[in-house]
Amino acid sequence: MVKVIRQGVYYLEGRIETEAHAFMTSDKKAKAVKNTISYSVLKSHGGLEEPFALRFDKVVADSMDAADVARFMDTAKIKTPQIPVTFVEGNGTAPQDYLRNAAEKFGGGYLAAGIADTSAYLCEYGAKCGEVVLSPSPAAIGAVGAFGVGGNAYEVLNSLSTFSLIGKKPEIVAVYVKGKLRKGVGTTDVALLMENALKNNFVEGKILEFFGPGVANLSMESRIAIDEAVLSFGRFASVWATDEATETYCKERGKKGFKKLVPVQPAFYDGAIVVDLTRVEPMIALGDKIRTVKEVIEGDRKNLPYDIAEKKINSSRVAGNAGGTFENIAEFAEIVRGKTLASGNYRIVPATLSVFKALADAGYLGVLSEAGAVVDAPCSYWDEEGVGCGVKSSTVRMDARSIAATLVTGTLTSALDHEYTKRLKKFVFSPNVYARLIEFKPNVEKQLLAEMKTKADPLPARLALRVGSFGEAQWDASSLEIPKGVVCGGASFDEGYDLEVLTLCREAGHYVLIVADFNDEMVKNCVTVGILPVKAGKAGLKDGDILYLDGVAKSVRNREASLTVKRYCRGKVKDVVLQLPKLTDEEREILLDGGFVGRCKRNEK
Repeated sequence: MVKVIRQGVYYLEGRIETEAHAFMTSDKKAKAVKNTISYSVLKSHGGLEEPFALRFDKVVADSMDAADVARFMDTAKIKTPQIPVTFVEGNGTAPQDYLRNAAEKFGGGYLAAGIADTSAYLCEYGAKCGEVVLSPSPAAIGAVGAFGVGGNAYEVLNSLSTFSLIGKKPEIVAVYVKGKLRKGVGTTDVALLMENALKNNFVEGKILEFFGPGVANLSMESRIAIDEAVLSFGRFASVWATDEATETYCKERGKKGFKKLVPVQPAFYDGAIVVDLTRVEPMIALGDKIRTVKEVIEGDRKNLPYDIAEKKINSSRVAGNAGGTFENIAEFAEIVRGKTLASGNYRIVPATLSVFKALADAGYLGVLSEAGAVVDAPCSYWDEEGVGCGVKSSTVRMDARSIAATLVTGTLTSALDHEYTKRLKKFVFSPNVYARLIEFKPNVEKQLLAEMKTKADPLPARLALRVGSFGEAQWDASSLEIPKGVVCGGASFDEGYDLEVLTLCREAGHYVLIVADFNDEMVKNCVTVGILPVKAGKAGLKDGDILYLDGVAKSVRNREASLTVKRYCRGKVKDVVLQLPKLTDEEREILLDGGFVGRCKRNEK
């Protein structure tokens, strides 16, 4: 059972009470606001007062996100980052040795591929209680008492150049956990039940704070799995109350600096989610429709994917930080122990190399192999959030326990209805799996990365741009009737360009991106590299057109909504109007500086 309270609440006398029934004065409320776990942690990192400026203990990035961060540090000539940076190779999609070289050059951590992704590495090894970590992709590290804040490239690079994240103060939502999970019910069931209850983006951009008597009834792996699953809710960050289980978890992994984190009563929250673990049922998600497994079995089977409805299940997947925990996989193994699964593609992906080794040492890999399941290496292409049961072209989401029961019976089955032993062997952490984590000191003299000719000059006052696709933008404007000394460059059309391609466009001399419409991520990526996004409307710009922009920097600085420019096309000159995006003062200054690289170069002067 999940109850959502969409108004202010107090944690008072061991229970959640709505603001209307708490009878607190304004003075007491002002004090209660500061009694949350979130406030106690964030106070030492900039606080939760306006303006909200959050400082980070470290930046961790993986795969191509890490390559973007490394490229920025290189082109901005950052010699020693003020915030420690760790590069995680993740799925190994970044150029070979590029991230290692970046860590060696700038001083930072480097973790090779095949060990763990960002969230798993931070939970097991890299994050301490009370730390605030920024990563391009949100990190689920709240269960160990740390804040994992996910930022887009703009926010990550902004933090590296200004050492903080400035934005709107997030609200704090209490997640009050009570009760205890029954045998056969797992963490994905909890996540799906919460997802079903949290409609209309209630927690988007907010901090989720987990506490209550039910937390003690969850193992650390269960807390981590639930925390990972709620990433899909779009929360700003999450944090859990810490206890003896958290302290033991940290000690076993050699992590120092444990802190007891609990809300002080009375504590005020902007809303609450009450989760009763005892009343959670095995869940199944059919697309965006989430039901209990019992409801689907006893209800209309016409809505089921063909393979399940006709008892022809031929594939399944238990993977990711939410599904690939030791407990999930061990319990899956106990359910299928001694059974022979029908022919199919049944894949298990442990979340980390440490989990993989523990499963091998406990004998669970042999049990899974004998049943017919394939166990992949951690962080392969199967490594994704949650667990699922893939059937032909349809995919349903279920917990690992119900997936195992379903594979054993050959038809949709709730793990509550399946007899098995839950006496699992103990998970033994192996710290040696992180022996390949290398910590480098800055090496400014040795240039290990290829020097890049990134253009980072300020946005010119006057521009002459040739419209065309991505490519070198050098050309001669002497034949046009425009003033001498005008900066010549290119204007490219938006074709879903990501940060990496936009960076290459900027290096090639492109100053403007012509888009069909503005969206927040695209605008921030453009600002990051120093490219001005514009809408041409019905102007019908084509490859080869020349645009003369007079006073473009002034228009951006003065917050103008549009700019009239001259268009040279087939020997004719015509005025056209370009729409300019709405920018914050900070975004405007960064764009005028030539992006973050330009800002860093300006700050060095």
